[in-house]
Amino acid sequence: MVLARAIRRLVALPFLWLGQLAGTLKTPLCIPALNAAWSISGDGDVARIALYRMHQHRGSEAARRQAAAWMAERPRPAIAAFAGLMALEAGETDVARDLLAQGRMLGDDDAGGLDLLDFWVTARSEDPHAAAEFASRMQTRRDLPSALKKLMLTELLWDAMRHQRFEEARDRADFLLQVEDVPEAEMALWALAKHGGSRVEAQRHLRQASLPPQRKIYFQVIGNLAIGSGGEAREMLERLRELDPSLAEDVARSFDVGDPV
Repeated sequence: MVLARAIRRLVALPFLWLGQLAGTLKTPLCIPALNAAWSISGDGDVARIALYRMHQHRGSEAARRQAAAWMAERPRPAIAAFAGLMALEAGETDVARDLLAQGRMLGDDDAGGLDLLDFWVTARSEDPHAAAEFASRMQTRRDLPSALKKLMLTELLWDAMRHQRFEEARDRADFLLQVEDVPEAEMALWALAKHGGSRVEAQRHLRQASLPPQRKIYFQVIGNLAIGSGGEAREMLERLRELDPSLAEDVARSFDVGDPV
């Protein structure tokens, strides 16, 4: 069995390399090559790469249909994780939760997709503390991929901001920025500098936070709320509602923005 699997993966390698090369060139020709690599190897990570490229070139609905077909034929944890994240993107939390359960029954994936799905499903719950509690449990794990580890530490940073544990928040932001550029950490330092009355420092952190406009405004809203600038937060929230209503809803889950802060 192990030898047969190794042989299949070896045979699939040329298709995988071709698909990855075509993917870097941003051509849809990557899709048939990656699909062939998955068909031959049966490797869930290859399926995940193929689904990602399909989502990129053919859209989320095509990728979701393919993921559902593959889950019916040859279920893998990585496929369940990808399909679950796509369900969340479509606002279908219950579907995502079911896919998470299916994926857990199948095992685990090295890329951490099921853990990522688990976090986002948890973050969609009615409990405003659930995401931070999940991140607190996960941060002690040694096997997390670096991107997922960063996400957990960032969640804990902003949980400290929300609850006005400002010294902890500064320490967490500084720690993250020692490793790499983390725009969300820069936004926390922006809010803290503003709270401390240092406009020049605040503007520097704001400039250094390389985020899409709606994400930057999102962190300006929750940063202002955290430091007690309720009026400015509500002004920014109106701008956020125009750009991205779902992000505005995320704010509502964490803060009561209707009352003065």
